[in-house]
Parts: sequence; structure tokens; C-alpha cells
Amino acid sequence: MHADRLTALVATIALVSATPLPQAPTGTKPDPFTSGTSTDPFAPNGILGGLLLSFGNVTNGPAPKGCSKYELIVARGTGEPGPFGTIVGDPLVASVTKTLPGSRGYAVQYPANFNLQYSPQQGMDDVINRLNNQNKECPDQTFVAVGYSQGAGVWHNALGPSPGAPLPLLPSPRPKLDASVIPKIKAFVMFGDPGFKGTEGPMNTYSPPFPSAINAVLRENCAPGDPVCDPAGSGFQNHLTYVEGAYQRDSVAFILAGFSGQPLPKSYKNSNDTAWIAMTTAAKTQSKPWGTIVYNIVTNFLKGLL
Repeated sequence: MHADRLTALVATIALVSATPLPQAPTGTKPDPFTSGTSTDPFAPNGILGGLLLSFGNVTNGPAPKGCSKYELIVARGTGEPGPFGTIVGDPLVASVTKTLPGSRGYAVQYPANFNLQYSPQQGMDDVINRLNNQNKECPDQTFVAVGYSQGAGVWHNALGPSPGAPLPLLPSPRPKLDASVIPKIKAFVMFGDPGFKGTEGPMNTYSPPFPSAINAVLRENCAPGDPVCDPAGSGFQNHLTYVEGAYQRDSVAFILAGFSGQPLPKSYKNSNDTAWIAMTTAAKTQSKPWGTIVYNIVTNFLKGLL
């Protein structure tokens, strides 16, 4: 079993997506359940959708029932194995739950695969349903939103100005976030977020900006040179550096401050921040080699086996 999980970890390096979310399609398409076939090639039973679903699919992580005082809702990156995601979610949830009694993690229940027309939309629906349901059943519960790569895009869409557009195999109408839950989300912590560098991305992709109210509790982690979030980024290894060091340590401190009602540490909000520009310009001369990054990811993954 350990060999299988280690194989899955190694595959992460090739599978974590560097692509922001696609713009939600418009118009209503035939329902494949009633028509027998789907005219949308990207639908899960479409010609291309079925092929894309076979790449990067991950097993859903924990979805605890009942109430807790604190809950981290974690949307993993594309193809990222582990209960909450080997690179970001696993070490982050482990650190917070070890430090803060009454805290737990919830893994967004979505495939996190390369079908970027459906996967992030499924994640968006799950995030909204989770928050709405927990808010109703557990009125004293508070939350922290965590997203990495495609998972960060899931959060951008969930907090967007309107529900998702109709899609075959997804609920109609799509769920809408109850505005009363937003003040209970005490922090948003993003890693390798395509929305950090703007709303436009390659391949006609789009990440709606976070509402202004969210920026007050937002921490963006963008590694210098990460092509997903850094406008001048290059080198995919930079997208895998969030497993260690200050990214994890400072994010844990931000989350703990949010849950405890303490002032949140100062953080970057977007790639136009002059302090972030100065930091990343200096740091790009000290890029870590692939071997170090892979070693740190494998070491973190193996800790979960012990």
C-alpha cells in the first residue's frame, strides 16, 4: 500500500495543474440523462470529457459530519494526492489541528482533474453546499478557506457574483452561497492562485476577483517564479514549493489569528503589491533546485505514513 501511495505522490509532480479556471459556459445544453447522449464533448460522458477524467483524478479526502468549533475547508490542486493534498493541505491541516483544539479539516469533494470545464465547477458547488449546510446545522462554527492552484480558483468562483451556469450532470439551478455565512469565514489562504495576477489567464481562462470584503481576511502565497500566480513566472518547480518553510509557517499563524479573532498579520493581496514585487525580484536569484523540492515533498508525504 505504501508503494502505491508513493507512486501517487511522484505523479503529483506531473499532475498539479498550472492552469486557471475556465470561464463558465453560457446557455443550457441537453441533459445526457434524458437525451441518451451528451452534445457537450467536455461533459463527463462526452468524447473529450471521459478522456480528461482519466488524468489526475484523486480520491476524495475527509468529509466529517456533525459540528466542530473550527473547520478548514481545503480545495486541493489538480491531481494532488493525500487526504487534503500532499503539497499544501496535508501539512497545513496537520499543523493547525495539532495546535488548535476543536479544529478539523474538510476536503472539498471534487475530482481535481484536468477536465477544467467540470472539475472546478463541481468543487464550487461542493464548497457552497458545505458552507450553507454547516452554517444551518452548526450556527456557532467558523471556517477558514484554503485553496491551491485549481483549488484556489474553486474559491474564486464560489465567492463570485453569481451562481454557476447550467451544465449537464450538475444540479439545476446551481447552488448559491448564503450571504450570512461569509462573516463566519475568518480567513482565506490561497497558494499558487491564478487570481493573484489578475482575472485573465491562458486558454481563455477566467478567475473572478474576490469581493472587497474578502481582501480584509485574505492571505495570498505566491512563490517567486511560480508561473501560475507570478506574471513573470517560469519554471514549474516553483509551483511546488509551498510544502515547506515560511509558506506553511506564516499561513498557519494567519489561520490561528483568524480563528482566535486576533489581528491578522499583514499579507500580500495581488501581484501589483510593491512589497511583493520587491520580494520576488530579490528571491528569483535564489531559486531552489528540483532535487530539493522533490525531497521535501516526499519527506512530508512519508510523514503521513508513520
